[in-house]
Amino acid sequence: MPDFVALICQWYGADELESIDAIARLIPALEFVAMAAAQQEQALPDCLACEVWNSRMRHVQDALLIVGDALPDSIATPLNRVWALYASMGEVDLPCHDRSIFQRGHWQPMREAANQVLSAMEPGAVKRLLADLCR
Repeated sequence: MPDFVALICQWYGADELESIDAIARLIPALEFVAMAAAQQEQALPDCLACEVWNSRMRHVQDALLIVGDALPDSIATPLNRVWALYASMGEVDLPCHDRSIFQRGHWQPMREAANQVLSAMEPGAVKRLLADLCR
């Protein structure tokens, strides 16, 4: 059993459902960040700058707040990088109603860090576990 899956099982056994929920919301958020710019643009309706926060990046922040200290370094380090890169953006980087924000250069390092997190998390195994736990 992969280490991260074992950690989720420990949370489940300790009835730490908030931690499990944070991971369940984090994976789709990271999968979004890892997408190519064109895919990101198509995945969100309306104002991309607002939607990326509301439907994706707040889940990254929540996961760091809820389980950040419990994550192995292989996950925590690139996850913190994703958040730091996003948090460093200003209004000029996220103008409302600009459909091209994901084509800007600062998103590529975020994509790379998100891919590192996903690789370390083994999202397929985590998703299977989460599906089993929800039955």
